[in-house]
Amino acid sequence: MEFLVWLESTPIANAIRTIPWLYPTFETGHYIGLSLLVGGIMLIDLRVLGFARGLPLKSMIGLLPFVWVGFVINVFTGSMLFIYGATNFGTNAAFMLKMGFMVVAGLNALAFDLSVRMLTFPRSVVIACTGHAYAMGSFLLPAADHRIGAAGPFTITANEVLIGIVMPRSAIELCRYRIPASHLHRVLAMAEAFTPEGAVEAGFLDEVVLPGDVLTAAQEVARRTLEFDPKAYAATKARLQEELLPRLRACIDSEFPTKG
Repeated sequence: MEFLVWLESTPIANAIRTIPWLYPTFETGHYIGLSLLVGGIMLIDLRVLGFARGLPLKSMIGLLPFVWVGFVINVFTGSMLFIYGATNFGTNAAFMLKMGFMVVAGLNALAFDLSVRMLTFPRSVVIACTGHAYAMGSFLLPAADHRIGAAGPFTITANEVLIGIVMPRSAIELCRYRIPASHLHRVLAMAEAFTPEGAVEAGFLDEVVLPGDVLTAAQEVARRTLEFDPKAYAATKARLQEELLPRLRACIDSEFPTKG
């Protein structure tokens, strides 16, 4: 509470209180940013879930730059407004819930870039899959160096076709990297749902352990990879992907031209 009181006594908070046009400017900007962020990412998510199937997914992805502009606007104006009323906002449960949704929205938008970043990361990327993996969640699995799943009633599936979405070429290229040819049609065209054990055969996972052992197993693999020579590992990983990455980047540039 002392920290919140201190925030309200800072020069920024005093300026917002004393300069008549500052508060309404920040509040107006905050609502504009919120509309861009939540409105854009909600439209994309609804399309991915199968609504408005007549709208091309590529056009919906074109909203992402507006989403990020809204996110930046919201972070700045929201910080200013929080400083102004820190003692009220910092103890308000509704405000904390709103902040949780904002974090989820930001992470959602980041998911579209994450697979390429994982592929090009010079060290080993280990995924601990503790439950279900649908759509984008399933595409992150082939991008990792080692994938450990939890045994149990979980489903791993690339369900785009099932909900009316033509499988993006970038997703196809990514899956070709780790999914064996014998399973590729079942995974991408047939939208087959796999158990964790079946996902090992399909190429989504490398091993399945008891739910309570997933994180421990992932940490053990990560520790083992620390023994590798970092330059040798990074160079070998790059050679393995030297045919994949140009094709994958070309597909992303073609399907999502507003990216980068």
